[in-house]
Amino acid sequence: MPREFPLNVGPLTIQKSSQIEWSAFEYYSPLKRLLEYVCEHPGEALSMTHAARIASLEYTHFAAYFRKKAGVTFKCWIDFVRVCWAVQMLETVDKSITDVAQDSGFEDGTTFSRTFRRVTGMTPTQYRRRRLTRSRDQWKG
Repeated sequence: MPREFPLNVGPLTIQKSSQIEWSAFEYYSPLKRLLEYVCEHPGEALSMTHAARIASLEYTHFAAYFRKKAGVTFKCWIDFVRVCWAVQMLETVDKSITDVAQDSGFEDGTTFSRTFRRVTGMTPTQYRRRRLTRSRDQWKG
């Protein structure tokens, strides 16, 4: 199921999102193929080598092509996309942080927490607590 990008999860995410040339994923067929693949396989680990194959580009050319067209590095983009998926899960399903990390395509919880904090400005646990506090306040009010 395709997901909507970018998601609005906080001021740092908005800043990161604004650096990404989202129109490039509609205009350039290699990037369009890559986005479609990533949306169809959200929890799958994706190396730059595999991404280059999906985009039908040479590995040596892929990184420069991606950066030029998307406005950010492949790593920055894939981290952002994975954090967006994690945010969706933290808001909609009752899974552990570890399960959310794995289902978002992160190899381990430490990398997930570090990346989540870099993108959103808070840890996954802080995000979940803030979200739960808001939900309780809505029920009260």
